[in-house]
Amino acid sequence: MLVFAVVGVPFASAGAAKPPKPPVDLTASASGPTSLSVSWHEPDAKGVTGFAVWIDGSFARLTPQTSATLTRLDCEQRYRIEVEALDGFGNRSPRAGIAATTGSCPADTTPPESPPKLHATGVVATSVDLDWNASKDDRGVVEYGVWNGTAKVATTAKTAARITGLDCEQTYTFGVDAADAAGNRSPQSKVIVTTKNCPVDKRAPKAPKNLTLKSATADALTVVWDAATDNKGVTGYDVWLDGAPATVTAATTATLTGLDCNRRYLVEVDAFDAAGNHSPRVGLNASTTACLRDTKPPTVPANVRVTGVTDASVTLAWDASTDDRGVVEYGVWDGTTKVATTSGTTATVSGLDCGHAYAFGVDAADAAGNRSAKSPVAASSAVCPSVRYVSLTGADYFMT
Repeated sequence: MLVFAVVGVPFASAGAAKPPKPPVDLTASASGPTSLSVSWHEPDAKGVTGFAVWIDGSFARLTPQTSATLTRLDCEQRYRIEVEALDGFGNRSPRAGIAATTGSCPADTTPPESPPKLHATGVVATSVDLDWNASKDDRGVVEYGVWNGTAKVATTAKTAARITGLDCEQTYTFGVDAADAAGNRSPQSKVIVTTKNCPVDKRAPKAPKNLTLKSATADALTVVWDAATDNKGVTGYDVWLDGAPATVTAATTATLTGLDCNRRYLVEVDAFDAAGNHSPRVGLNASTTACLRDTKPPTVPANVRVTGVTDASVTLAWDASTDDRGVVEYGVWDGTTKVATTSGTTATVSGLDCGHAYAFGVDAADAAGNRSAKSPVAASSAVCPSVRYVSLTGADYFMT
């Protein structure tokens, strides 16, 4: 009877015979998109009771045959196959190995499902906001198409879209379909929407004047402008940053924050009235100031702990520190001596004395060289191993 160790592979028993030779004439080929067929010849040796098959270094199966089929693999993937012979004593031969690639992935011909729960979330005189739930697909949705009748008016990876440039007081049939990477498109989900009444006011405000940079910091810009005029009154202003909407305000000033230091931006402003008419944009180029010197250290590494001990080493781990510009390394200290540096959250300190107590510390550093305070942890190396001495009289002596 075979006795199994980890992952079902036999281990040698006392008094075992000489291990068998490795299998010969190992071959492997694709038997489908997700499977490989492997075969070999039994080595010229007696006592072989079975074979262990490995794939990419992981145990796959045990078989008494000289062939095996490996399934549930990835298509178009190259794998390393190894086979070893086993005897009744639990001895294992060296492994014979070969590389093989699974078959081509089948063509994707299944379209995604139609986008569920399509509905209008916002309707005004000249635009409609649409929203829907994500579609499902066996290989993933890559985009949604938004249709006004037979015309595609938008493409998006999101589950919402705004359709603009519509006529007021008109009924539209909008459709949304989903597409996968193979170009398969779902049937359209459809919704009927009627835009709001035409506004009496169709005249846009005048463009704001004298757009000016009021102040700049390393991460913010403040701009001001003269109030725009309109035949029925200005409701507010849209502020744009590098062509993208940034903020909306009723005031004639805006502060744009969270910007990159020492960078040039295009800031634009338009005015709108209660009917939704927008003026032309006015713009200016403005730059944030130079990047500030980093003087703030990272946070102290938390939860420093011992995760492994030998008689000559100690392994430590800790939780990651945070920093406003990023942590680049951690230092491990034995008293005032740095004994290790790592970019990860674990380190092994070696070359220690056995059975000795140590007081380690771990700190974090950023790219500017700022270092956090040290987080201490006490650790002891394992006790010294016993040494056996044998006397000429045959008596055993042990020394610890």
